[in-house]
Order: sequence, then C-alpha cells, then structure tokens
Amino acid sequence: MRSTERGARPSPVLALLRAGIDTDARRTVTLAAAVATSGALPILIAIANGHLVGLVREGHQDVALGQAVSLTAVALAAMFLCLQLTALVINIMAEDLGRRIGDALRQKMMAAMLRPATVAPLEDRELLDRIAVARSIGTSQVEVHVAVTALANLSVTRLQALACGIVLLWFDPLLGALVTLAYFALTLALAAEYRDQQGAVYTESERVRRSGYIRDLALSGEAAKEIRVFNLADWLERQFASAWRPGVAGARLSPAMLRILAACAAVVAAHTVLFHRLTTAAADGSIGFSGFIAFTTAAAGLVSVIALTMDLVYLREGALAIPAALSVIAELNRHAPPVGGERVAAPLPPVVFENVGFRYPGSSRWALRGLDLEIRPGETLAVVGFNGAGKTTLVKLLCGLQRPTEGRITVGGRDLATLEPTAWQRHFAVVFQHFNRYPVSFAENIAFGAPRQPADREQIEESARAAGAETLAGRLAHGYDTVLSRRYPGGDDLSGGQWQRVAVARALHAVRAGAPCLVLDEPTSALDARAEARFYDEVMERSGASMTLLISHRFATVRHADRIITLDGGRITEDGSHDELMRQEGVYAQMFTLQAKRFHVD
Repeated sequence: MRSTERGARPSPVLALLRAGIDTDARRTVTLAAAVATSGALPILIAIANGHLVGLVREGHQDVALGQAVSLTAVALAAMFLCLQLTALVINIMAEDLGRRIGDALRQKMMAAMLRPATVAPLEDRELLDRIAVARSIGTSQVEVHVAVTALANLSVTRLQALACGIVLLWFDPLLGALVTLAYFALTLALAAEYRDQQGAVYTESERVRRSGYIRDLALSGEAAKEIRVFNLADWLERQFASAWRPGVAGARLSPAMLRILAACAAVVAAHTVLFHRLTTAAADGSIGFSGFIAFTTAAAGLVSVIALTMDLVYLREGALAIPAALSVIAELNRHAPPVGGERVAAPLPPVVFENVGFRYPGSSRWALRGLDLEIRPGETLAVVGFNGAGKTTLVKLLCGLQRPTEGRITVGGRDLATLEPTAWQRHFAVVFQHFNRYPVSFAENIAFGAPRQPADREQIEESARAAGAETLAGRLAHGYDTVLSRRYPGGDDLSGGQWQRVAVARALHAVRAGAPCLVLDEPTSALDARAEARFYDEVMERSGASMTLLISHRFATVRHADRIITLDGGRITEDGSHDELMRQEGVYAQMFTLQAKRFHVD
C-alpha cells in the first residue's frame, strides 16, 4: 500500500525550480541549458552513428565518400566527448547551485525568524509545524544540493528518452507516440512505487524519527546517568527495535504492482509491433540501412527512462522542506515590525494595563482576563501566584513580545501598540524562567546583555560581581574566556544555579548599558537557600534599575519588594506590601505561611 503518512506534497521539481530562479536565475538557466544539451546528444549520436554505418556499408569508392566518412567519424567522436564533459559539468553546476539555494534559504529563514518584534507568530501551532519541516534544510538526511543534482540527472534521462521518442515519430507518428507513452507510463508507475518503498526505510517517517531519537538518547552523554541508574538499557534496545523494524518491514510489494504489470505488458506489445514494423520496412526498402540503425537505436534508448535510482528519493526528500521554508518566510515577513512608531525616553513613565485580556493562538482559555495594573517608576513590583496564573504572560505583554487580545497597555498615557516595538524592548533587561545558555565564552554570555555596545571587560566583570557570579571566573580553566560548553575544546559547563547567576549578570549588564526596567522571572529557582537569602541584598538593591518586576515562588525574595500583587485565574486578586497582604490573610498570606513553615522564615 502506498504511503500517505505525510499527506499530499507540493511538486519537488517546481519547488526546486522556483528556489533556483529566486536564488540565481543565471546559473539556473545555464544548468537547464546544459541538461537540455545532454538530453539531445545521445539521439544526435544515434543518428550520426546510423549515417556513418550507412556510409561505411557503401564502401570507399571515391574521395568525397571517404571525406564524408571521416567528417562523420570526427563529429561522432566530438559528440561522445561532449556527452561525457556535459555530464561532468552538470554535476558540478547542480551541486554548486544546490548549495547556493540551501545557503540562501537558510539565510532567509534566519532573517525571517528574527524579523517579528513579537513572539506571537512563533507560538502559532500551525506555523510551528511548517517551521519544523523548513528547519530540515541543510540538516536533513538529504540536503538541497543532492536534490538539485538528482533533478538534473533525472531530467537528462527523461529528456534523452523523449528525444528518442521524437525520432520514432519520424518513422511512424502513431506507433512512435504509443511506444513513448507506454514507456513513460511504466516509468511513472515504477518511480512512484520505488519512492514509496525506499521512503519507508530512508525517509523521516514517524517510526524512523522515533528510532533516531532513541538512538541519540542512548548515545548522548546527557542521558547516560539516568539510563544506568534506572537500568534502562534493555528498554531502550527494545524500543529501538520496535520503532525501526516496522518501518523496514513495511517496504514490501504493493497492489500498485498490478498497474506496473499492465504498463509492462503495454510496453512489450508496443515494442514488438515497432520492431516488426522496422524490420519489415528495412526489408522492403522503405527505410535505408542508416535509418534502420538510427530508429532501432532510438527504440533501445527509450529503455533508459525506466532506470530506478535513489535520485527519485533524493529529489523528493531534499526538496520537501523548500515549500515549507518559502511559506514560513512569507508568513514571518508579514509580521515585520512597523517603522516610524513613537519612542519613549528613559526614565520610563508609569505603565498601565487597562482591562487587559490575552489568550494564546488556538486556545480558548484566557491566560489573563480583566487585568488592571499600574507599574510605577522607582518601585520593585513582585508578582506571585499559582502555576498557570499568567505571570510569564504578563512579562511578555509588558515587554511587547505579545499584544493583548483585548484591552490595552499605555505608557505615560500612550498606547503601547503605537510605540516602535524594537525601541520599546530595549528598555528591558529580562531573565526569563527558561533563559538561554549560549555556547560562547563566559564574558560573551554576559556581554550579550548589551550587544550594541563594545564589550568592555571591566563592565562585564562588574556585572558579574553584582550578580554574585565573579567567583566562577576563578574556577574556570580560562577565566572569563572559557567557552561554557563541553562540546568545544577547553570548554566547561556550569550547574543550574551557576547558569542562573550568569543570566542575571547578563540582565544587569543590560541595565548598566541603559535598560531602565529589570524583569526577573524566577531568578532564584536554581539557587540554594543561602544564596537565595542573599539575592535581594546582592542583586536587587544594587541593580541600578529604575523599575523592577520580580516573579517568584520563593517568598524570601518577594517579601522585600515595595509592592506585591497576587495573580489568580488571570486577574489580580491582591495588591499591597508584604505586611499589608499578610494582614489580609488571603492567598499570599497562605502561600507565604506554608513556605515559611518549611524554611522557618518569620
């Protein structure tokens, strides 16, 4: 049964041609011309060969005939040489063009992914599915340059067969057309079945992806500890076998073989009639000996179109990501930030949420609803609440990474939607709950907080000291120049708490570079109790930010904030200082008391 696992696919030929023309039209046209030349040469060789045999058969009775034989032989040798050189040139040109297409698409994908000012497009499930396919360009089993080479090779073969068919039309238009159509029908049936059978083993089906994941899990160092502690080796072996073997077992003959057999019968019948007509015509003198040679060579040349090679699979799989990439690029480019919006100078005026509601694309649940909040300059505002209360969503809205579904956010009375997004985002230094761990040096990890400014080592070290991360430099082999990844020679890795210090140092470096608002989302989640207790004095008091937003489940830090709000069900249910909220004996007081009992905090 033919695989329908991936559903209908766009034409890989059209995808490659469009990408080739968009990337380098001149090289694409030149390659097409070379392919056309290579496709025509074999039949020209067949005609010249038939002519040469006819001349030789007549004998060398005069000088003119001898010259004709010599000229034909030279022309034939030149065409043979040209055929070989053309094949070599086509492979070189196809690989070069394919690499250019792959590089261009990767660069366009990178630019498009970074273009939207908000993260809204990157949280759309349907778009994320297309991005997952598009990301395979240059990283999948079959790269674009392999697909372009496969297309060139297949095109040459098909054009050569088509040229043979055209020659047969000169002998008998109807019979020549029937033989050519029979061969191409057989070729299409065989190619489709071959692609699906090979695809069951070699392509990224769900089973093969799962087996690849299990293999990588077994071979990676990151999972090695748990695999051994929990004795998962046998389980992984069984899972790998069950994931891989069904994919291989599926590669069997399918009902499509009935269509293939029917096409084979048509080819045999048409070929039998053709050769009978050719021999009859040669016998009664309807065609000469040279014509007989040319026509029989053309008939034999049709067989080449049936060749089944992995180029059929390479073409489909290598071009699969291109339509997805083009659609993703077009979609993300529509989300480019507007130019010419208003700007707000530091220090920031009050930021006010007015009846704000937000829900994520494709979700019917409101992450926030009816939210009214004023964030005032010069204060440290803490946000607490149960998981899923909307705390991180609040950060995204404040930083302009998402737009409210309803309501509005104003900055000094101006609607945030009218401000230039990128300029607004530069006002924030953020430590997200799931922050990035960059595989670059310790110093560069901090310097990324202010990428538009020269990396001043003294300022970087000051930011590290303010975050309590300066002691890390002394423990690393190359100090601040140590690459924070063991995948690189001389590199090292950090614990979760140490990485969190680096992320905080990066945010503080941004504050020192001019970002007035510091946002910390669970900044002490990976710190031990003593480090957490010191966090407020070491970091919060010395951050230098004019406005601070702190999100945490750890109340040893939250209690020191100027103001604390409790989010529950996407709304603010409590607002006040620590002492005020404790006197209210509400949700905050209950959460604080419960945590204080565990850590003996008064």
